[in-house]
Amino acid sequence: MRRILVGCLLGCLGAALLSAAPIVTWGQGSAVTSADRSATFNSIATGTDLSAYSESGLSITIPNSAYTNFTPGIGFSGGFHYPTGGYNAPTRIRTVDNLLMFALEVHLGSGFYSHMGANAYFAWDTWSNGLQTGSGYFTRHLGSEQIFGISDQAGFTLLRIANYETLEHAQNGLDAGALNAVALDNLLVQLAPGQPGGEIPEPGTLLLAGIGVLLVLVKRFR
Repeated sequence: MRRILVGCLLGCLGAALLSAAPIVTWGQGSAVTSADRSATFNSIATGTDLSAYSESGLSITIPNSAYTNFTPGIGFSGGFHYPTGGYNAPTRIRTVDNLLMFALEVHLGSGFYSHMGANAYFAWDTWSNGLQTGSGYFTRHLGSEQIFGISDQAGFTLLRIANYETLEHAQNGLDAGALNAVALDNLLVQLAPGQPGGEIPEPGTLLLAGIGVLLVLVKRFR
């Protein structure tokens, strides 16, 4: 009987953790089921100030000016969001009115020329009103179109994302060295909960932390 109770408790806690954790997916429509706001970045040209850039109710910022005289990835067209020479800071995405975002999709590219047509390494984290809600890293091959999706049934007010020179640096998170700014295009944001789907890569660190909590609870029950 005790084992049954423990199993039920772990199942409930596991479901709660999974439903609250950010989920990373890939491909168009994998996270956003109904876009409420979008940014194409078509008005951005080399020299555009990105430190306070906003478009269609979305704030997409990094403390530098834009550089657009190259093609950072497949699927990019018109203007795009990328700072001159990269920059040692992550790109920050939120709404201008600090609303919860429940899902987001965006084309990803890189400013590292060695990554063109090769693997690129990224790290991200999400925040809700000053509290971190999730984080993770992933590797993607820029020889094909990369549409990054992230969703969270609890919502988040800020996404930070950056590109790195090596996977090891990406694994160390957004405060690691060798950080480079990520190139972004065709941003979609959903302001209401939905049901994401698609390919899920490496788990975020929030899920790993949740597993640790479950193991502690099992030990205490025993």
